Amino acid sequence: MNISLNKAKILKEWRDEVIAGFSDMPSLFPDNPDPFLNPSGAMLPRMLESLFDQITGEMDENKIHLALDDYIKLMAVQDRAPSMALGFLSDLKNSMLSKKSGREGCTEDHDNIKMLQERIDRILLKSFDMYMKCRERIYTLRIDEFKKRAFRVLGNIQ
Repeated sequence: MNISLNKAKILKEWRDEVIAGFSDMPSLFPDNPDPFLNPSGAMLPRMLESLFDQITGEMDENKIHLALDDYIKLMAVQDRAPSMALGFLSDLKNSMLSKKSGREGCTEDHDNIKMLQERIDRILLKSFDMYMKCRERIYTLRIDEFKKRAFRVLGNIQ
């Protein structure tokens, strides 16, 4: 696919769009490549590249899940709205199809573009399921902790 020839440009544009979406949280993705000092910033390029490879390649469900897992957990803990947490996949459509990414000379046919869009949509739906499971787990943990505290308080009263 010709889109793969523009991979570096597309990934850079996609990464920039994702980071711009977190302008309210600039410390989340600082420009420090050290994975120990900047785990979220180090995770982002790996995730984007892995997703790009899956969308333009084999679509291995396990690899997609692994690529999304850390990011989805981070977004769920940050208490981001699903649209804000998962909007980065819509950004990919824009990045893949934009003229800035070299699309003007691209010979992708309509069927290939439609297939890429459908793959992105499938990943978006999978991401939403993963996000909601994480949020459900967080709420369950909060309720359990509240119950434990309530029982401790009741135990101290008696």
